[in-house]
Amino acid sequence: MIPCACVSPISVYSVYNIGIDVLNDFQNEDEKDCIEEMKPIEKKQVEKMLSQFVGAKVYVHSEATSYMFARNFRIDLTEAFIAGDGPYRVALRYDGHGWLRIEGLTHAELDDQERLLLEGFDDQGRMDVALHLGKEPFPE
Repeated sequence: MIPCACVSPISVYSVYNIGIDVLNDFQNEDEKDCIEEMKPIEKKQVEKMLSQFVGAKVYVHSEATSYMFARNFRIDLTEAFIAGDGPYRVALRYDGHGWLRIEGLTHAELDDQERLLLEGFDDQGRMDVALHLGKEPFPE
């Protein structure tokens, strides 16, 4: 299965830095295909996938519309939770004292490189949020 990379990381970073609304500008056929490749979140399944990263050094990629973007943020993941009835929210406790929380997640995929890809899409199929976890750095 091909990982869902709805928006090129380089494009997102470049566009984000000049303040353009990334998600609306990058709506295209690839983005629509993205939802079809990923599966709607099954809470118990995502809990199990998240637990595979607890206790490990984890690389995080996270974005939320055009106001937040982090790539290859390495953390020691100490706890991970998923909550809600859909859309879902995930909270990660890292280094024993910090939290990262992402809301609005709707779809999940464990790709062929064992990276957990969680994303949230609006009712028009546009990506609103993303949280990706991997044990190796994400491509720049």
